[in-house]
Amino acid sequence: VSYTTILQGVAVIAALLAMFNLLIMYPPSHIEEETNAGAALKLLISNPIVLTLSIVSFAATFGESVAITWSVLHLRDLGASAFIGGIGFAVFNTIMFIGRMTNNTIVTRYGVVRSFIISAIAITTAGVILVVTHQLWLAVIAFAIMGFGVAGGVPTALTAGAQFVPGQNSNLSGALMSVNYL
Repeated sequence: VSYTTILQGVAVIAALLAMFNLLIMYPPSHIEEETNAGAALKLLISNPIVLTLSIVSFAATFGESVAITWSVLHLRDLGASAFIGGIGFAVFNTIMFIGRMTNNTIVTRYGVVRSFIISAIAITTAGVILVVTHQLWLAVIAFAIMGFGVAGGVPTALTAGAQFVPGQNSNLSGALMSVNYL
């Protein structure tokens, strides 16, 4: 199987998932927000729920950054060729994409708390596997599990925050994202 064939297959899967996502009905947002330069920081400091959600969001972003930065290097340390290391990285990103596309369904069916618990279990499981195993195939599976785990962190935090601070979506996004990019 050629690399081009793999890329075409991934593109078809991504297109199908994107088309499926278009069928989801999202509620219209007609709430006018008041924003100013310090509103996001004020929201972050004054609201313990937003602060907690920013920490959860940061943890998911940190896990994603670690996997993106180190996955190929870790797989190479386990003896993978550059091609297999790239496949491992692609598996992480593909599963993360699938996780992002399915996160809304998980939150809708099971709630925000369970979505966070599912993410935490996946991230912890992947981390344990990556630390204790020296098997290449298990490490690739662990990065796939990690991709699913980190996928819902930020979107779920934004969804939860919107429930606690209605009408402040821009400020909420600013508060959560500013912590993520420290």
